[in-house]
Amino acid sequence: MASAKKLPLFAPLAALFSCAAFFLPASCALALCVLGLLSLVAAVVFGKKPFPVLVVAAGMGIVLGTVLGLCSSARLTPAGVRGGFCANLPYTALIGKVAAMPVLSASGMLSIVLDVSELWGPDGLRASASGRVTVCARTNLPVVRGQSLQLNDLQQADGNPALWFAGDNPVITRAAPRLERIRATVLGAMLAAIDRAGGRASGLLKALLLGCRDDLDQEDAAMFRDAGCAHILALSGQHVVVIAWILRCVLGAAFGKRIATTASCVVLVAYAWICGASPSVVRAVLMFCLSALFSAADRPQHALAVLSWAWILSMTMDPQGSASLSAQLSYLAALGISLCAGRCAFWLRRWCLPPVAAALAQGLAALWATSGLSMAVFGRLNLASPATSA
Repeated sequence: MASAKKLPLFAPLAALFSCAAFFLPASCALALCVLGLLSLVAAVVFGKKPFPVLVVAAGMGIVLGTVLGLCSSARLTPAGVRGGFCANLPYTALIGKVAAMPVLSASGMLSIVLDVSELWGPDGLRASASGRVTVCARTNLPVVRGQSLQLNDLQQADGNPALWFAGDNPVITRAAPRLERIRATVLGAMLAAIDRAGGRASGLLKALLLGCRDDLDQEDAAMFRDAGCAHILALSGQHVVVIAWILRCVLGAAFGKRIATTASCVVLVAYAWICGASPSVVRAVLMFCLSALFSAADRPQHALAVLSWAWILSMTMDPQGSASLSAQLSYLAALGISLCAGRCAFWLRRWCLPPVAAALAQGLAALWATSGLSMAVFGRLNLASPATSA
């Protein structure tokens, strides 16, 4: 039986170089990609260990990160006519595919993220386009991820080419794929069941269990925000950990550890799919499933190696989601926990009970790892987050 969780270098190195190439500008990433290809060739020619393992990891990470980074940047740019963004052209309508679950704003407008395929201008001008935009519109149509919509009477938000306002009558030009329609049906049934069982608390239960905040009372949201616990209302890795723990405890007592772990993986994958697969949920589900797979193969891995493989898989499956701010904060927090939580908990045990020290250590490690990005984006740090998230 393999008990020691040694840290292999391949996965962390591949993840590190793929992350560097993924977020670099296109010109720098392409130059780095050439070096990555040369390193792969060198590893084949000069086959002496451990040189090939390290070089292959770096080369594969660079090439993968460059290719997926270019795909992501091409999809996340503001929409415009192919070959350049015509900011001064008064577009009147667009056609695009729904890229994410729509969100109901406080004003009653539906915020829809679209991958644009066609733009319409005045006098019947129509042109192919590419890019991702957010369109706010009022509609009673069942908007489902994957369907194509035509939105008319466009008005661009001042100073933000990726935010538009549309008229109240969008048109469905193509239905969503069958799997997406099934997912939307199942999610709707679960939301309806919570409405029947939850009563006045149904809005809060929807946010806590399924991440749907459309019906959340503004006073409840303000209470969580003032208490520094607003992150609880957004689906994250914490929700996945709680669900996995409950499943393993309940099923483990009845069917044994192996069946409980397998069933937990299936349920967590289904849960992530039904709830829309946010980056933090995907990361936590991938880490749980990979850890279970490595343990079943009698090859338990260090947490950093599992996190590295999770990053590589999530970046490959969804480059656009991996480029989002929520994904970056989620992976940075998990990186800090895997690197520093153990030592921090050991230090805190001098003053706290072990369970309290472990919870505070995870919060402190996550705060340390995300502090740089949080300061760069938000300009401040929530120093109370280790206590409120414990």
